[in-house]
Amino acid sequence: MGFGWILTNDINLDLKFSGKTVEWASSTRAEIFAILTCLIICPPNSHVTIFTDSQCAIDTYYSLQHYKMTPRRLQKLNNVLLWQAIKWIIQSLNLTIKLNKVQAHSGNTYNDIADTLAKAGCEQPDIISISPVGVKPQKGYIKFNEEFIIDRNIRKTLKKPINFRNIERQISHRSLHIIKTFTLEQRINWEYTQYWMSFNPFHKATSQTYSKHVSWRMKCSNYALPTLDALNRNYPDILKGSLVTDGSLGFIFFFSPFEVLA
Repeated sequence: MGFGWILTNDINLDLKFSGKTVEWASSTRAEIFAILTCLIICPPNSHVTIFTDSQCAIDTYYSLQHYKMTPRRLQKLNNVLLWQAIKWIIQSLNLTIKLNKVQAHSGNTYNDIADTLAKAGCEQPDIISISPVGVKPQKGYIKFNEEFIIDRNIRKTLKKPINFRNIERQISHRSLHIIKTFTLEQRINWEYTQYWMSFNPFHKATSQTYSKHVSWRMKCSNYALPTLDALNRNYPDILKGSLVTDGSLGFIFFFSPFEVLA
């Protein structure tokens, strides 16, 4: 993932830069790296105007200055480590920053040069990354599998691997070997299954009826509904009554107070 920038206030200096980074690839992250690297070389107490074709980067930067951006909300931002580094550079150098939008692929000369530099940056042998140790405003971070830092919304990012782990633990039970086989054969869409589990057919968001309904769904999917022999063993007094057999179908029906939902 390459990025690049060019200094335009004095074109005779021919000051430009390109580089590449890895992990959490996105066009917005590349734009943020370009902003960060160009701010590092700015003299203290400078007024800097940056032209970028990333509206997302512009909106996120100005949202950092909003009074509603609490520390809790800040940590939910994607690329929070980079934004914290940018804030630290601005504060340390006492910079005044203004970001302007440039239409992408509109024939803007300098924007086209920056795009060319970004493409060239992909071929660079060295990778640029940010160490969280040097970003003082960022008080903590989480590493995944001791390999890379999760520079994303932690809850959303960890939701999928945690769900995969829970599903793996569930289907590893010996009574669910059929479900495990279907899962390995990709015959079960667990994402839609989760939607089905959480679907609420009732008017109220929370109610005892809804809780029972979800419980019934879970038991159905896990083969946990009690069979007649288990009911007869656990509730012998309730199941005392008439026994009707249907020889043609091979079913046995008990008359009992239990309700059966179909």
